[in-house]
Amino acid sequence: MGRVSLHEDAMAAKAYGEEIGDDYGGLYGGDKLTVLFTANLAHHEAELRRRVPHPDQVQVRLSRKPHRGIQAASLYIRDRFRELSRRRTGLRYEGAGGGAYLGEDGEFHYYARIRPFTEDRVREVRELLKPYDVTIADGDDEDFPLPSDLPDYRP
Repeated sequence: MGRVSLHEDAMAAKAYGEEIGDDYGGLYGGDKLTVLFTANLAHHEAELRRRVPHPDQVQVRLSRKPHRGIQAASLYIRDRFRELSRRRTGLRYEGAGGGAYLGEDGEFHYYARIRPFTEDRVREVRELLKPYDVTIADGDDEDFPLPSDLPDYRP
């Protein structure tokens, strides 16, 4: 029942988020569905609890950025990586190993894995991705240092 419930709740929360615009910060799953808002947390939590099928499985947290901004940044990063990959033979962006996560500071942090992983390539990629600060790791590293206590978020 847990997966079905989270899926149903996620669909309802996402629909609500699309209605409210920039107060919506996104969502992610774990033991419970966490829905992020940039403001008016009490109001949004009450409204969300009325709309989701399983309100006891939903929690609300603060996000400092709206979902639209996070999504736009993730798409920008992905597109810039693709551009760099086309220009530089042998560089591969590990799309499945990249994304964003909500840090304990309430900010979204972006990360990506690249192959081959060299200091020169890391500098080149960081320059390409300005103004975003992206943690870059070795695409061959199975123990990519994403904080284990933070859920993965993929806008």
